[in-house]
Amino acid sequence: WQAQGLLLDLSITISMRDLQGIATAAAYAAAVRARGADPRRLVLELTESDVEPASPALDVLARLRQKGFGLAVDDYGTGLSSLEQFSALPFTELKIDRGFVANCDRDARRRGVVESALALSRKLNLRSVAEGVQTREEWNVLRDAGCACAQGWLIAKAMPAGEFVAWAAAHRAKAG
Repeated sequence: WQAQGLLLDLSITISMRDLQGIATAAAYAAAVRARGADPRRLVLELTESDVEPASPALDVLARLRQKGFGLAVDDYGTGLSSLEQFSALPFTELKIDRGFVANCDRDARRRGVVESALALSRKLNLRSVAEGVQTREEWNVLRDAGCACAQGWLIAKAMPAGEFVAWAAAHRAKAG
């Protein structure tokens, strides 16, 4: 995609089990650079339930940040999170789970959770991403509450990689 003129930031979900061993961060950086990419354009997502502040992987997470990778808490709100996790770990993004985003325009409790997560994101200087946004009404609530980014069917449904370049060109032309 980069060779075709698309400079993209990408996210990849990984497991804490993928972060064992001190050489992991260097290996990830080398693999990304070998493909002509920049680690600063890649966010590694860890599901909230996997995150443990006392984990031996904490050192690897810090090394990944030093090499430029972004780190996201994925599916925020579905695990047993604590503020300790967000203050102790070097995250750059907080991804709000679809379960709270769905119908947040019509459900005051979900809207409250979303607004609370966005407030936490701002306080900790994390980029906020809403997962699974399907309607303009959901996005309006999220945007008005300060959400930085959305992913979901409102933007596009999942598509084969080969179709993405044409979709991106058409999307840019519409936004134009």
